[in-house]
Amino acid sequence: MSDQFDLSLRSMVRNPDAPTSVEAAGRVKPIRTKLQEEVVAMFRKYGPMGDGRLEDLPEFDGRYAYSTVRKRRSELSMCVPPILIDTGDRDEYRGSSFISWTLAEGAPNGSST
Repeated sequence: MSDQFDLSLRSMVRNPDAPTSVEAAGRVKPIRTKLQEEVVAMFRKYGPMGDGRLEDLPEFDGRYAYSTVRKRRSELSMCVPPILIDTGDRDEYRGSSFISWTLAEGAPNGSST
């Protein structure tokens, strides 16, 4: 393993000294990035929504677990600067109340799905 640690893997690796962890994170990173782009594309297509509605979109049906989609949305709201921001409203969906998220001004386009 190189002495250089890829900082873009920092949130995915608990121990940067473990070569197997770093290698595994390197293999997962392109998949995670692709799903983040798909999440951004869904906010461009459908507008503001909560996690429940996002997870139930037909574009994700059967391809990802709901928790996987929610985690990618979470990452997009916690990055600096954030790509998704809290609208201050609630999204009432299937009997539950979710924070409503929307794209931040200047957010990337995302992929077309």
